[in-house]
Amino acid sequence: MKHSFRISLFLIAATTLLFACEALAVPAPETVLDTVPEGETAVVTWVVDGDTVEVEFPDGRTERVRYIGINTPEWDERCGDEATKKNIALVKNETVTLVSGHTDRDRYDRLLRYIFVGNTLINAELIETGYAFARVYEPDQLYEDLFYDLEDAAERDNVGCLWE
Repeated sequence: MKHSFRISLFLIAATTLLFACEALAVPAPETVLDTVPEGETAVVTWVVDGDTVEVEFPDGRTERVRYIGINTPEWDERCGDEATKKNIALVKNETVTLVSGHTDRDRYDRLLRYIFVGNTLINAELIETGYAFARVYEPDQLYEDLFYDLEDAAERDNVGCLWE
């Protein structure tokens, strides 16, 4: 009788623990997408600042790439250094997928792209972690709702260095 009572208590405790762990499970970040749109692959060889990188394509050519839909402080502004360091941590020496929007280049002749490392949209990751502002301009509005929702959440939760 004591043995079956202990087994019953164990099962109840295990079930309770299982449900508690499930309730505490952290959802996947909104920056991780189920599928990545088609794009070119390249390796990030240099991080210019929080929203610009230099990449090398498999054919050896290099390009400066500006992230679409975000803006980070300049290196000499509050949070600029932190945004650059965060970008370095996310993409330096990584193979990335560069996804085109509607506009190919900006006025400085930089490629304009959404940048993925695996299934993580780095543009969105920088916003979600509080190192970039959402700045979406027509006609490049593919992730507009996501970007502004992430910015609102980062500001509300005082995440990163932008909202201090």
